[in-house]
Amino acid sequence: MRTLISLLVFSFLFASISTAQQDSFAYGQPSDLKGLKKVYVETGPDLKSHDAIIHGLAESKIEFEIVDDEKAAEIILTFTAEAVRGPIVNGDQRILQSGGGLVTATNIRGKDRVVLSFQDTRKNVFQHQPVTNFVHEFLKAYKKANGIK
Repeated sequence: MRTLISLLVFSFLFASISTAQQDSFAYGQPSDLKGLKKVYVETGPDLKSHDAIIHGLAESKIEFEIVDDEKAAEIILTFTAEAVRGPIVNGDQRILQSGGGLVTATNIRGKDRVVLSFQDTRKNVFQHQPVTNFVHEFLKAYKKANGIK
């Protein structure tokens, strides 16, 4: 079931990229993030995840410029979250939080390039939310590409 959910999440993400952007995309490397600053955050109607991503970027102290138009962006962060059924514990169905994301560097060598994909499921209350882990993974890749400690 987890595999099916993963496929559905990534199908949604890739579909949103291909329909939202007129140009085709290709696969790149996290190093394609070097020198890029303008970020567009796409979470669909999920304002909670949108705000969490913006907050995580602001906390990083990296001077990102958050843009409200995808066409003005150099980096597009696409994230989707959902509640999924987990195992039954003591007769109760557990609901887990799952999320998936993509990082796209725009117009790199003439195309938008997917440079990072992400998928996570929060299995217990002691783990971070998937959206928090997505921001951490993006920032880790961004810092490495830009030589930031």
